[in-house]
Amino acid sequence: MYKDLLNKLYPKSIDKRGKSNIIQCNYQKEGQLFFVGGTTGVIPNNSKPLSWETPFRIAYNSSDNVYAYASSRCAGIQDDETSCICVYDPRHNDYTKIIHDLKNYPNHGFDIMPAFSPNRKWLAFLCMKDYGKIGLDGTIMISTFSYIRKNERVYTLTMTKNLSCSNFLWINDNTVLVEYNYKGYSKVCAISFNPNNPSKHNRITHVGNLKLTRFSETGFHYITKSFCFSENKDLSFLNPGRVERCEYITSDNITSYYWFAHPNPETTNGRILLLCQGGPHHAWEPEVEVGTYNLPLLQHLGYTIIMPIVRGMPGINHEFDNKVRGDWGGQCIIDYLYALNAALEKFKIKGKIALMGHSFGGFCAYSMNVQYPEMFCCFVSESGPFNLESLKTYCFEKDSKSDSIRNLTIKSEMFDGLLNPNGEQIADKMIIEQSPHNLLKKNKGKCKPILIIHGKEDKRVPIEQAEEAQKCFGCELLAFDNEGHCITKSENIVTRYLKIFKFLDEHME
Repeated sequence: MYKDLLNKLYPKSIDKRGKSNIIQCNYQKEGQLFFVGGTTGVIPNNSKPLSWETPFRIAYNSSDNVYAYASSRCAGIQDDETSCICVYDPRHNDYTKIIHDLKNYPNHGFDIMPAFSPNRKWLAFLCMKDYGKIGLDGTIMISTFSYIRKNERVYTLTMTKNLSCSNFLWINDNTVLVEYNYKGYSKVCAISFNPNNPSKHNRITHVGNLKLTRFSETGFHYITKSFCFSENKDLSFLNPGRVERCEYITSDNITSYYWFAHPNPETTNGRILLLCQGGPHHAWEPEVEVGTYNLPLLQHLGYTIIMPIVRGMPGINHEFDNKVRGDWGGQCIIDYLYALNAALEKFKIKGKIALMGHSFGGFCAYSMNVQYPEMFCCFVSESGPFNLESLKTYCFEKDSKSDSIRNLTIKSEMFDGLLNPNGEQIADKMIIEQSPHNLLKKNKGKCKPILIIHGKEDKRVPIEQAEEAQKCFGCELLAFDNEGHCITKSENIVTRYLKIFKFLDEHME
């Protein structure tokens, strides 16, 4: 049954030569600047290829035949924790112009997603508010644009207090649609500005609960070597239950939320899954893909699924989001437990509970198993850090050798922001008190069965983390060749799910 469903959801495609075309979605390749209709990457100023954590939008100005992009490797920008918006004219390979020079904007730290207005007179982009913290959603900025003019003016499009943007889309010459997260929902508002005074004369119109990425997947260009959007799959053969958003009260009396996914009413099996988010600075969305998990598939198989919004996830306020920095394995883990208990009580459900998570969620699986194993029957950890001490060393060694920013997020998280003067002490204290490899020494006999899944070419969290965890837990490790931080090949996705379902069947009967 499992195999038939999975092959239907993740089919192999065959090219004209009869070879298998495997879906690729690798966020870890070094990116180059590709032009419209071109197949060859061109790198401004003969610099090294730009290396990013996710594909970032490149904007094309057809009127001036120039491109705008985000870069941490250009003139005047030397620190990994910064990025500025640049424009590049392919007719002059040696000329790149900085639009948002961070030296002149000390309160801004990381620019991404440039996009020109329809009339090409304005250039909008997202700017992260906190210097050195690239995981946060940002503020919408716009700049007057002229490739000849030496100094552009940069304005802030003000949103409602304490709301941060995650995506935007121009709809006319003075209005952008902006996506932001609020109380567990992706919402969209329109911000219209006065061209004569953009910073002070904004008009905000709330549109509703939408997600802009659904409508903005075409027409943009990205910095990446291998990336494609997930296909729109036919899910008519699945029978998932409804998904609803519920409140819970944290241990420190903050109102947060969780998504509760009801199981297929025809195949309810009494099994409960607590899903832990990766990132962690991304909120759950009740859509087809929840992180790396297919929510309708899990519901169809009879699982009841709880997806909490915990410390480190947006939608509550900036303090709530920032609390995870320097506190891995701390308050966010308590939040998961409180949300789980709230859901069990509200819906009066009983049954065996398993915990699954990818990336930071994989770390949470390790952390929960060594701190609070009594509530769960088993765990699945995917691509997660286990030994924070060696991960810290890896991040800094990797940066010094490859001059890359791919591990900046982890460094910033561990150090409570890269510029915190007490960052080193915060990280060391967290490693001693909350790293799973240290806690396991005290609680090894209490831990529950755990399945570990990891890609051998994971550059963010190296395979050595999984191999060490396997030895310490004495468990099975499913390691994939030619896979990075996410398992992306169709045949491997099927193998991964089959292994997970077999493991859950063994421990949740």
